[in-house]
Amino acid sequence: MYNMLISFIVLLLSFNTYAQDLYPYGNKFPLGLYSLHTELDSANYYGWNHGHRYGYRIDNIRYLATPMPDSYFEECKKNNLHSFARLSWTDSLDRKWSVTDQKIINEIIQQEKHTNISWWDIPEELRYWKNSEYSILKNYSQLIREHDTKKRPSYMYIPGHYTKEAIKYYVPFLDILPASCYTNYQDNPHVYVRWSIERTKNAILDDGYKLGKYYLKNEKTVIAILELFEQENLLSKEGTWHDFWLAIACDVKGIQVFSHFYRNSSATLKESWRALNEAIKLFKKNKFGEIILGGENLELKHKIIIGPSTSPILHIQDKSYILPSLKVLAKKHQDTTYVIAVNSSNESIIYQLEDIPPLVIESKNLISGKISNVNNQLIVDTIAPLGVSIFKFYSDQSRVKSVVFPSPSNDIISVRITNSKITFNKIHIFNIKGNLIYSENKDYSTEGTIDFKNVKGGIYIMQLLRNNEIISDNKFIIY
Repeated sequence: MYNMLISFIVLLLSFNTYAQDLYPYGNKFPLGLYSLHTELDSANYYGWNHGHRYGYRIDNIRYLATPMPDSYFEECKKNNLHSFARLSWTDSLDRKWSVTDQKIINEIIQQEKHTNISWWDIPEELRYWKNSEYSILKNYSQLIREHDTKKRPSYMYIPGHYTKEAIKYYVPFLDILPASCYTNYQDNPHVYVRWSIERTKNAILDDGYKLGKYYLKNEKTVIAILELFEQENLLSKEGTWHDFWLAIACDVKGIQVFSHFYRNSSATLKESWRALNEAIKLFKKNKFGEIILGGENLELKHKIIIGPSTSPILHIQDKSYILPSLKVLAKKHQDTTYVIAVNSSNESIIYQLEDIPPLVIESKNLISGKISNVNNQLIVDTIAPLGVSIFKFYSDQSRVKSVVFPSPSNDIISVRITNSKITFNKIHIFNIKGNLIYSENKDYSTEGTIDFKNVKGGIYIMQLLRNNEIISDNKFIIY
């Protein structure tokens, strides 16, 4: 009996470990940092859950193109972090070359025992037009699938300037596809984040693949790679904040940041690093990982009332692109609706959000904390340049109780909702045969009166509606 109990506990712990792995292998939203060499405990403290390390030293020798040592996986695990598993390659003057199949198999076997592996990191930026490099992509992805007993997904970093047609070369061989969102590095407006993500998704969909977590059935995952380094152009906290939330509004299923190593290299990078950690704090506090990965997409109409309808023009490889200034993502999760709205223009905009679910009665701006009533299924909001609004919409899911009085009556009758803050904006009255005999629009309220004189005595039914949704009904008597 004792041995059976121990075996059950071990099995339970094993299940919990795997159940908490990163998407798409598990259900935890990936929030990762490239070049996470030190301060792993600090990364975990701020809410990051994924580490990447380019190289390490043993006996003062720097190793780069090698698998991760056990010690790094163990250090990550101690700090509740997942990590890439990496594989070797050989460099020449102008290209990368594969090592032997047996060496790669050995590296897979050496690393695959670790339970906190996120994805397999195939050598980055393999060029599809160079046969030696493209063969690495094809061969390594196949060897990973054959020799990782836990069948975890494969990933490779792809440069941000590639066209949709170029990315299609990588889609069949990768489970995780990155959208590089280095706006400053590309010397483009911040709406480049949206262009990069949509380009990557379209490359997947145009080739007949689907977006989703079931990668063993050839579904694909898109993540965003955000920018935390500088060259001539300096970062700003406003731009970093915008880029994080625009990526989320584009419904990516993970974030990686390049890179933790540079975070303190300048005053502007320090500010951007703080902005990222504030974004992570808000993201985690409101459980947006669960919302993005498990929520149902809603289509909410929106229109700009004042301000530019388009973002600054993008220029990529001698082509120009014009994208909308406003990106809106709406998700329904556990009977609650969440909306992320991002302004990618350099001016403030006032916009109207429409088709909010009919029983929503209040909105809360999760950034400002402001709570507002929602009537007519719409709200009007102002967003600053490169600004973000995040809303949580509240509806009353309880069974609404109302009372009609006096009953019986022969003239003025009143109705009041007794157990909820939900309001109605229309009254219908039916006779006992079910025929609609009276209808009146009302201001949004929890109570109202109607003049019911000169009506034949009998039993009637009153319905209260909110945005054409029935919320309550009552019988009453006229004499």
